[in-house]
Amino acid sequence: STGSSIPSSSLSALWCYILPALDRILQSNSDAKHAPVLPITAEYYIGIYTHCYDYFIAQSNSTIGLSGLYKNLDHYYADAAHQLFTGAPNDNTLIPYILAKFKYYSAGTAAIDRLLSYLNHHYVKPAVNDGNGWFSFDDDAVVTGDKGHNSGSKVSWGEGEDRRVAELKKWGYKGGSSASVLAKAEACAEAASTLDCVVPLSSLALRRFRTNFIEPLMQVSNINHKIKHDSSVTTEAGQLVRVVKEMLEMKGVGEDENRQLAKLAVILKTVGVRHNKLLRKK
Repeated sequence: STGSSIPSSSLSALWCYILPALDRILQSNSDAKHAPVLPITAEYYIGIYTHCYDYFIAQSNSTIGLSGLYKNLDHYYADAAHQLFTGAPNDNTLIPYILAKFKYYSAGTAAIDRLLSYLNHHYVKPAVNDGNGWFSFDDDAVVTGDKGHNSGSKVSWGEGEDRRVAELKKWGYKGGSSASVLAKAEACAEAASTLDCVVPLSSLALRRFRTNFIEPLMQVSNINHKIKHDSSVTTEAGQLVRVVKEMLEMKGVGEDENRQLAKLAVILKTVGVRHNKLLRKK
């Protein structure tokens, strides 16, 4: 049941109305290897779209109301990614597990991104334009995205743009690259940002896949399968690094293993694992 109150009347009512759809899209096929994203009914889809629109219009002058839904979705993705982490195997099937889970997770979150597109338009875009995105012209927040310790001083547009381009180059952008290459590089930078940065919903999902699934697997202490959902993780050599190292050191590494490692490298870049991390160096 999606509840009897008007979904657009409050954040809690809207979230209760939306949640069953998120669970069906993202959770229902989590154990299937090749299952497509499970659809919701057309009536329910239109209902979510309509009630989100009504809620956003009613909250147009309240950033708190809009940020609440964004934060709820962030916590939801954190929980979903953490569940993937707790189910991760401890042997050489880890890489196939990551590849399979990323496929379903990215497909599901892409569907949610389309479903909640109004949130990108009414909250994310204005917040980014106000300097709360992955890149800011505040001195200390440039590139690092650390909003908590910025001095409030500004840099010139030219200097700030140079820093932005320098960061995007770390993610594959080159001067004169196509718009699609630029968009992919920016999406990687968004996924690599700290949790206080406002990013599009697609990048929000990828960032949580990194912080609550990939990075815990790279920690030495990951055997405990514990992580605080709202803390950034400092990675060292851990389970995932060990599995990759063992695969690389195998005699007669076959095409299948090389293909798996290549796909893993793409995933790590996509979710914002920086190139200076041990695993991406390998």
